[in-house]
Amino acid sequence: AAFTITVSNTNDAPVITGTPATTAAEDTAYSFTPIVSDVDAGDTQTFSISNKPTWATFSTSTGGLTGTPVQADIGTTSGIIISVADAANATVSLAAFTITVSNTN
Repeated sequence: AAFTITVSNTNDAPVITGTPATTAAEDTAYSFTPIVSDVDAGDTQTFSISNKPTWATFSTSTGGLTGTPVQADIGTTSGIIISVADAANATVSLAAFTITVSNTN
């Protein structure tokens, strides 16, 4: 006899990739935006960051980390982690990274 099989969707976590620059020069713009893909059609993503450098801004809609460090920002910010969560709250993160701001004359 004929029968029906129903296949239901299971949420898949998004995938986040990218390699942020780990150095920034004083008075020079810094910018990094990770690449995200999600096989679940129509899923929305929200980004978060841990240990954001004080001189940078972060977009929760794109994951973009941007800013221009100044003389007072020379030094290192360690343990920066950019994460993305989908609509079902499946969360993944890039590996922790460090940004060192160097002095320019």
